[in-house]
Amino acid sequence: MIVVALVVTAFKLHLAWSTGGSNDVFNFAEFAKAIRTYGPIDIYGHTLVVGKHVYPVYNHPPLVGWMLVLFNKLVDAGVPFRFLIRVPASLADVVTSVLVFELVRSKRSLVEATVAGVMVACSPALIIVSGFHGNTDPVFVMFAFLSLWLLVTDRSAVLAGLSFGLSMSIKIVPIVALPVLLLIAARSGRRRLYGFLGGSAAVFVVLWVPVLVKRWRPFSKNVLGFKGYPGKWGLVQIATISGLSRHAITLLEGPGRMPLLLVTAGVPLLIAWRRPGASILAFGMSFVAVLLLSTATGGRYLVWAIAAAFLIDVRAAVVYNIAASTLLLVVYDRWAGGFPWNIAHGSPWTHNETVLAGIAWLALLAVAVMGLWNQRKEPRLGDDSSDQSDGGEPDRAPPDEVRLVTGEVH
Repeated sequence: MIVVALVVTAFKLHLAWSTGGSNDVFNFAEFAKAIRTYGPIDIYGHTLVVGKHVYPVYNHPPLVGWMLVLFNKLVDAGVPFRFLIRVPASLADVVTSVLVFELVRSKRSLVEATVAGVMVACSPALIIVSGFHGNTDPVFVMFAFLSLWLLVTDRSAVLAGLSFGLSMSIKIVPIVALPVLLLIAARSGRRRLYGFLGGSAAVFVVLWVPVLVKRWRPFSKNVLGFKGYPGKWGLVQIATISGLSRHAITLLEGPGRMPLLLVTAGVPLLIAWRRPGASILAFGMSFVAVLLLSTATGGRYLVWAIAAAFLIDVRAAVVYNIAASTLLLVVYDRWAGGFPWNIAHGSPWTHNETVLAGIAWLALLAVAVMGLWNQRKEPRLGDDSSDQSDGGEPDRAPPDEVRLVTGEVH
């Protein structure tokens, strides 16, 4: 699996070096130039204009700004920015594929774990987003998975907290997994819970407090209040097809987001609370649900659930991986004007692409349904009976009692 991951990573880095990428590469390049002027803290709230072109408002959490500071130094040393912005995501996918293998192996067979790890490592969707598109989404996924792995394998809770804090400092999305992670940490002891909270707090103090103190208003508006980009995905598309009014859809995309967010975080927490052995599955459900119920559209958002789906059901995850990858291949091929790709200029999805998006959404829905079904195989909290799973094997130990050592379960 490692060999496959490294070969695919080499291909991603080749794409990063030899292609121009998507609009986001150019947006990040302008953000990096602006940070030379304003710095990674004061960058929030400024309108970036180059000639007649107005760039999107800077809406990234604090760690991204410091990453761009580092990139500026490397650019000054002669490394192309278009390459640098895609390196972190490409390397993060290697770590995520290994973590997926280990986490799946703790609950299922070696064959399923290997399939899961390899599919994440060579996912066309991740190749496109990490190696070509140019964004930070796969990096926050990696840090979130690392936090989970550190907790369920009884490694350092402080490092788990640090890892989760770094994930949140790249993208706000993993906040939906925080309740499950806190529950896992609490179940393994008060000391580990405090360690997790302390690690997260350290990241918050170092990265977030300076921004919140100096640039609260623009940060709150452009980062914490960012709603994503509206488009043809999931619930919004279903509402549109169903003939709901523009006012109703606007409510769904605005105030309606909060109830959906509560469901996204609450259902996985309930699963993990009632069935401790399903905690890893519940973590995966939080990432699947946040995309499934998202009222925003973005091709790169599809990678939020690529790895997470394998924590729920390997077969359903393979189907979602294929559906998401097919959609992105078609979309980016049009944006780039056909093979070989160099620069992809984003535009709204066509009718056929929207149909493919609907298929991907249904595949993701199937993953969520399998999650609700599979969690039933784990014993309820306080149930000491050894209920048998569909395969005739007894339920395994809760994830907070799992120890992963060189691929074996103890």
